[in-house]
Amino acid sequence: YDQGQRRRFKECYKAAVESYEQSDYRAALYAFEQCIDLIEKKGLFAGEQSSDLRYAVATDIRSMVYSGHGDTLNYGFSDLAAASASYRKALACQPGDKMLSFQYVEALHEQGRYREGIAVVAVLQGLGNRDVDVLLMLANLCWRAGEGAVALKYALECIGHNQGRDYQLDIWIRDPEYYLSAHSLLGEITESGWELSLIHI
Repeated sequence: YDQGQRRRFKECYKAAVESYEQSDYRAALYAFEQCIDLIEKKGLFAGEQSSDLRYAVATDIRSMVYSGHGDTLNYGFSDLAAASASYRKALACQPGDKMLSFQYVEALHEQGRYREGIAVVAVLQGLGNRDVDVLLMLANLCWRAGEGAVALKYALECIGHNQGRDYQLDIWIRDPEYYLSAHSLLGEITESGWELSLIHI
């Protein structure tokens, strides 16, 4: 690639990050869009893992640009639809990335696009991710999408995966945040008419 283009990209990316950190969202948006212009029109970093930049560590720099652009639109301008499009591009650069998936899904959730969110999280689940983040997000999305039975299943799985027995102390060890969130969702589901029947927590 033209070294001048790389230099310009580094300058724009640095300016974008600094502006975002200072809450100067208009300047950040402009700088991120300059980076995107170089990526999309000049093909910069296409198909390469870029660890040579100070701001990228063993990742696809394009995903960081689109993610930052999405955050700027989301938190700076409350434009969730445009932010979702940027998050989707970020995820396309690094399919299956958990952090990028959750950024995208949270934006979809805020727009009531629950089934799209379920499809994104299902990819993570298919990659073998059965952690509490994935399970709790699936439970919430399924519940909002009107799939109470499936939501109940994932909420209970979340609780099950979130606790382990300390046999020396003879107590259950739980992460309070996840445990309480899952229990709160269970309460919401059952209060609406869904029955736990024979399931014991």
